[in-house]
Amino acid sequence: MRKIAIFLAFVTLVVGGCATYKHVPDGYTGPVAQLGDSGMQLSGGKGELFYVESINGNQIENARNATGRASQGRGFSLTLQRVWRPVKIEPMKLKIVGTHVTAAPIHEIASRAIGEFFTVEGEVEFTPVVGKEYLVVGELTKAQASVWIQDQETKQPVTKKVVAK
Repeated sequence: MRKIAIFLAFVTLVVGGCATYKHVPDGYTGPVAQLGDSGMQLSGGKGELFYVESINGNQIENARNATGRASQGRGFSLTLQRVWRPVKIEPMKLKIVGTHVTAAPIHEIASRAIGEFFTVEGEVEFTPVVGKEYLVVGELTKAQASVWIQDQETKQPVTKKVVAK
């Protein structure tokens, strides 16, 4: 009986540790803006993703997680997912990421070996405006890997550009 209790406690901790933070809690009725992740399919098994990994240090649901779940068990077939989320109207620190993604780990290893897999990440300060839509965008090339947030309507950057060193 004791072993079962220990096992259940362990499972609870593991599953609870996987929970993602909701920046806008259920039942919140205050003002919000929308913040989305973006991506592009480069081939059947490779793509680019630009996403928010965390808000104020709290991990959130993002396109990388959703893409991993959608592609699981599909061999070399990548199914890109995009995620939109409401955000409160307040100053925040976001960890944003731009990266190539592949359906199979061996594809990533091969892409890195030939210099065709790029990643950039960093923290930006961001204060959204009520009712606006924002998108995480970037570029991943041999010349430059960068990621930033832009206003969806004007296509203008609203944060600094994070550039790989």
